[in-house]
Amino acid sequence: MDIKESIRLILKKQGKKPIGLKELSGKAQVKKGGGAGFLAALEEMKGTGEIFEQRHKLMLSATAGLVAGKIVRVNETYGFARPENAEKDAFIPGKFLLGAMPDDIVLLKLHNSTGELMDGEVISILNRAEYLFSGVVSRKDGRYEVTPDRGVRFPIAISRLQGADAADGEKVVARLSYRGDRHFNHRAQIVNIHGSSENAQSCCEAILEAAGISREFPEPAMAEARAIGEKGIHPKEIAGRTDLRDEIILPLMALTPRIWTMPYHLHEATMVGSWAFILPM
Repeated sequence: MDIKESIRLILKKQGKKPIGLKELSGKAQVKKGGGAGFLAALEEMKGTGEIFEQRHKLMLSATAGLVAGKIVRVNETYGFARPENAEKDAFIPGKFLLGAMPDDIVLLKLHNSTGELMDGEVISILNRAEYLFSGVVSRKDGRYEVTPDRGVRFPIAISRLQGADAADGEKVVARLSYRGDRHFNHRAQIVNIHGSSENAQSCCEAILEAAGISREFPEPAMAEARAIGEKGIHPKEIAGRTDLRDEIILPLMALTPRIWTMPYHLHEATMVGSWAFILPM
């Protein structure tokens, strides 16, 4: 029998009575030299939230009424987690978050609530996500902080070694360099400084970097585009189309014609739906 299946059966028979590691090993009849595989299986099952450990005792998470979930948003005094296979989030008071951050996989204990959402608490953090984010630097009481743009609604202190690198009001990309068991113990490290947060380009560049979005197409995509261009368009596909290759076309939000100043020439924009056809005057 697979060692994981053996562990499941033993813990299921134990019910709500936790079992110690030594006793579990004996009941699983772990042979000499098989200890490493046994411990590896236990760690993997704890990592997925299938097994819950408390005070060096083990039991099935489902038996204990626990469920895995993901942290989706954190405010200064509360947060929200999405339980596995659930359609609605659970409300988590700040003191029960254990310092969990967005995208962390956690083990939750849920409680019935009179409100629309369930209440819950984080029992343990199963997997800490790498929290890379864009935000704005500020200075308060002689120390620097960075407030994330999304997911977290409170400032995170910047490591003292990095305080001089960024100025008040600058847009940056940062990551957590230290995690405590409470949010106010977390520390951030600046990865990149993009300039003033009042500048739209600086904000866009920081958001794109934090999201891992490249501003350039990868070479395989460029190679595919070149191949399509060299192949050309079949005459059957061209038939019936309006040839606009000599016109300048821009997608715009505006719904009324406007006069646009283009390099070296003045053009008039003729609106068709949400598209502007730029024609020489």
